[in-house]
Amino acid sequence: MVDLSVLEFCDKIKYNKFGGAAEMVEDGIKSIVLAARTCDVSNVEEFSNRMEADVDAILGVIESIAPMTNLLHAYMSEIDEIRQGKFELDAAREKVVNSLENYLDRQSKALGIIGQIGGQMIKNNDKVATFSTSGSVMAMFKAAREEGKEFTAVVTEARPANEGIRTMTEMTEMGIPVTFGVDAILSYLIPGSSMFIAGADVINSLGDVLAKVGTYLGALMAREYGVPFYVAADSSKFDPLTIQGFPLKLNLQGPDRVLDGTTPEGAFILNPSFEMIPAHLVTGYITEMGLISPGSVTSVMRQAKLSESLTVKLRDWVNNPN
Repeated sequence: MVDLSVLEFCDKIKYNKFGGAAEMVEDGIKSIVLAARTCDVSNVEEFSNRMEADVDAILGVIESIAPMTNLLHAYMSEIDEIRQGKFELDAAREKVVNSLENYLDRQSKALGIIGQIGGQMIKNNDKVATFSTSGSVMAMFKAAREEGKEFTAVVTEARPANEGIRTMTEMTEMGIPVTFGVDAILSYLIPGSSMFIAGADVINSLGDVLAKVGTYLGALMAREYGVPFYVAADSSKFDPLTIQGFPLKLNLQGPDRVLDGTTPEGAFILNPSFEMIPAHLVTGYITEMGLISPGSVTSVMRQAKLSESLTVKLRDWVNNPN
């Protein structure tokens, strides 16, 4: 049995209701915490089995989004410790809740630090380009504005889900003048930018970045016009399993997100959510540990705490479609 709060969270993932991985992780933690506090079980074994069922449900809907798999590693590590120790039911509940709330607090603090570091990189009268939506990028803009800096931004729609509209709206609410256009005019918008900043869903052990489809074109345009391309991402975006050769799991979305009508017979609508940006296009990563280079990512990954039981699950997960 899967808890209702977790099922509702899974539905939000299916229908792309989140404005970035940080928002997804926050909602995921809240749904799991609610499940841990309220699930109707009579002993620790039932509790740990129920919590593991919630993990399996989430794995059934996510792609390779490192903050989510890293969250599940932390979560399964708690479940593993509960199974190996001698916990009363109430103590087991409290252990899971405290661990996840501390995890969320660390994530929130990391976002604030990224905002401060990135905000310092933005100067008065800069023109900053971005793509899609990212909590880390927005934290940078917010910090720069709180320092009193005046700058402009360029954004495109980020089809098919049009996350760029949300980004444009949030930036104008901060008082940032925005030039907005369709994705096809990146070559009009990027020239003259001081920097291009994008978020990430995964950074692998080679320094390659998995991000919203269309970001690669932005990175290529940035290189073409001599614009530094930065990735704003906290350490949860680094996928330590890629050191072990784990591939990333990517799914295709339905044609209804691209076409309003029926797909003509004989046509196939290709609609991926994410794409890889090679490390050689990345100037640097803006993280809570500071500005780091693509060659430094493995040192970050080796600090991660991994759950052996989740790693076993992920070996099957990467090879099976959701």
